[in-house]
Amino acid sequence: KTLMQPELKMVVGGAMKESMQRIVTPAIKSAAPPGPAPPKSAARGKRGHKGPLSKNVTTQIAKSRYRRDPREIIAYNTGPRAWYRHFVIQGTASHSLAKGARRSTGTLQSAPPIHPGSTADNFVEEAVSGKNAEVAAYLGNAVIRRYAQAVRT
Repeated sequence: KTLMQPELKMVVGGAMKESMQRIVTPAIKSAAPPGPAPPKSAARGKRGHKGPLSKNVTTQIAKSRYRRDPREIIAYNTGPRAWYRHFVIQGTASHSLAKGARRSTGTLQSAPPIHPGSTADNFVEEAVSGKNAEVAAYLGNAVIRRYAQAVRT
């Protein structure tokens, strides 16, 4: 039995997601900075409170244009999903914590209390930087295994 284009896409796409979940996700989780414990409202499912960055690392489809171009496979995006992730990864500038302070209009920006800002911590790049060879090796084995399994059925 041979596999046609849609079946091959499913085999390779599944292998890509598996390799990201097995190698990249644990690396990002271990490199994530410790965060505060989630508030009690998180247990009730309140929106916006999802806990520390290390508990919310997932793998999602980033690009899929198979209907337009059958030669293009899928790209996966693996990273933290907490709502405040950009503050940790990119850092923040010094800003006022005064009520009514607006950065866009410049009102009350020098009013106390002043938050000093935070330094950027690009832990995602640092965690993934040395994993290319490992992901490629795992991906090759996963594609072969999944292809053999799909041909047998």
